[in-house]
Amino acid sequence: MKKHFVVLMGVAVLATSTSGLILPVHSAYASDALTPDSQTPEVATSDEAASIPVDYPTLVLNKWLSKLDQYTAAAADKDSSDVLNAIANNQSLVAASGLGQSDLAAKLTDFFLQDLAYQVRTGDLSQKESTQLQQLFTSQINDLISGSWKKTDYTTTSIHNDGAAIIHHRLQNIISDTASIATDMNSSELRAALRNGQSLAEATGIDAGTLTDSLTALLNSDLQAAVTTGGLQADLLDKAEQTGAAAVGQIVREKGYDITTTSWMEKYGQSVLADKMDWTIQGTAIFANKDYSDVVSALSSGQNLVSASGLAYDDLLSQLTSNINQGFETEWQAGNISAKLASQLEQSAAKQLADAITQNGYGQSIVGSSNKGIAAESIRSIISDSAGYIGSSVGDLEAALGSGKTLVEATNLADGELLGVLQSRVDNYLSQAVQNGWLNASDKEATKQDAYTLLNDAIGTRGYKVPIDVKSYLAERLDRIINDVATVSNVEVADLTKRLAQGQSLAQAAQTDSDSLLYKLLAQANENMNAFVIAGSVSEDDAAAFKKDYASGVSQLLSIND
Repeated sequence: MKKHFVVLMGVAVLATSTSGLILPVHSAYASDALTPDSQTPEVATSDEAASIPVDYPTLVLNKWLSKLDQYTAAAADKDSSDVLNAIANNQSLVAASGLGQSDLAAKLTDFFLQDLAYQVRTGDLSQKESTQLQQLFTSQINDLISGSWKKTDYTTTSIHNDGAAIIHHRLQNIISDTASIATDMNSSELRAALRNGQSLAEATGIDAGTLTDSLTALLNSDLQAAVTTGGLQADLLDKAEQTGAAAVGQIVREKGYDITTTSWMEKYGQSVLADKMDWTIQGTAIFANKDYSDVVSALSSGQNLVSASGLAYDDLLSQLTSNINQGFETEWQAGNISAKLASQLEQSAAKQLADAITQNGYGQSIVGSSNKGIAAESIRSIISDSAGYIGSSVGDLEAALGSGKTLVEATNLADGELLGVLQSRVDNYLSQAVQNGWLNASDKEATKQDAYTLLNDAIGTRGYKVPIDVKSYLAERLDRIINDVATVSNVEVADLTKRLAQGQSLAQAAQTDSDSLLYKLLAQANENMNAFVIAGSVSEDDAAAFKKDYASGVSQLLSIND
């Protein structure tokens, strides 16, 4: 059944945002991810994965209207099951409630306004958005309760699910699935056989048709389960099964098959590479049979790892390279990265290690160049940080700043005390930025000095407003979607990244459904942007453009697995 969404300000899901920013969609290796002789069938096109255009206010309204039967039961002081039974017998909500139409409409409107007021207080909705929703609600509530309301018309299905995510996940795990069918071979043996040029059918000794049928049965079981739980529309099941079966059949027969290298996988691979490179000094100490502190001391005095270790260049490089490559081999064997990506990471690691072991003072406080963007980000929360420190509200501090005071005057703190508190917050932010891969470790010190300069200027500026470049902020948030998902789902970034590398979608990795995740992400983004508007950092027009572009970008990211 087609959903009858109420859309306030919905925008199309496009590769290019309304601000002209190109949204991050495809793999960085998209052009060479598959060779001409090794093409995995497409399981979904961008059109097929398109989502119903929505924004946060739209989701709020439709979520509320989808529960109109429950609110009606509450208004009439009846059991919800009684109202549901009446509706099942083709009664209107008015008839099911036993109330007069105007009485029921008034009570429902009051409930809705209370919910809107709460969302305005929490910052999820702006007052303007709340007013728009109120007007839209009151214009249609009488029609809905008198007979036109159907729950299915408002069930929020914002992210179009044609089974592509389920198919992709199975295809990315087809080797382990095959191992479960061919009980005399494990995944490691299968991967080795594929790397040597065999097909899955040849490696297992199972007839290609039989193996395809067994693997397809696993996939179809997932697709059918999704229909049962409402995750996939029943009328899309046949096409999804046909698409999946075709993909499985081709993979089973393909010699030297390698799982697809996705952008999520690349991100995970880069995190593995960074972790392995962080071990370079410790590894050198171990291979040289020296104390770690002695190696660090030698580096601090200006030596490089070769001289500090006492090992020959080739010997040290060989041992470090062998160790780091074993890590990539382990990730490949686990199915977390493709053989192609493992090879690319090995090449990158070899170059980085060759440079690292001959770099004088490697890993010490080497001053690189400042990352201006990260420096500006690091002081973005100074008003809320200051408010939290003195036990005040952000609104009160912003009002004081708006009256012409400096942040020092508004907090009534000594310059040194406020500066010390905020500098520690900057330090923590920069450390987190390095850990997350947003900032090169070598650039941290220069970036910190820039951030401190910005901070000094900010706390002494009368009427200070946090400067926000909306276009840059949009790019930042979409680029760090995994971090935002981690925040709203309470799943660690590392766990999300690995699950995405293994072929799960963002929603699967966050252990939720796409619509629930979209709702939480847009609520968080709305809250942040509304706060910027209230603080005077962003105009209402720029905020509206951001919300549309962010909703568009996030919807697309939730619609794909690569």
